[in-house]
Amino acid sequence: SRKDGDRIISISFAWEPNRAIVVPMESLDSLEASSLRAVIRDAFASPNLYWIGQNAYAFDIPILKQWWDVDVTNYLLDTMVAHHVLNPEFPHDLGFLTSQYTLIPYYKDMIHTDLYRYNGLDAVATYQVAVAQYQDLERRGLTGYYKNYCHPLLTTFQKMQSRGLTIDMEY
Repeated sequence: SRKDGDRIISISFAWEPNRAIVVPMESLDSLEASSLRAVIRDAFASPNLYWIGQNAYAFDIPILKQWWDVDVTNYLLDTMVAHHVLNPEFPHDLGFLTSQYTLIPYYKDMIHTDLYRYNGLDAVATYQVAVAQYQDLERRGLTGYYKNYCHPLLTTFQKMQSRGLTIDMEY
């Protein structure tokens, strides 16, 4: 999703390597937007769907919860976190991951000229990166480490980010 101040401008979903849908939220009237939020809320809570994202626990998931009261369940893979596991010494932004795991040409500079295409390419790139990373995790014997150690900590990190930490200043 792309956000601007206090609103979500667009949201995109990819369901296969080269297909995505981008919904321009700002072009919807209030009834359409409300109906779409309900559909999205149900989809993210569905036990039959699995979700991937790029840095979603730090960005997308808190925004969806705060603004639309969406609880994301069945979150399968975060490509940024998976890349920390696979290649901790490299950059972890989606532009770098796209260049390493896909054949998608560089598109990150179009954010100001073609936002919706940019948003769709982000979804497709994230999908392709996640597929390649999952194979990498399996090939390198790191799937269990990601699933059993790193991924479960994402919920804790997100809660820490949203609530903060208590610090004993005297100590």
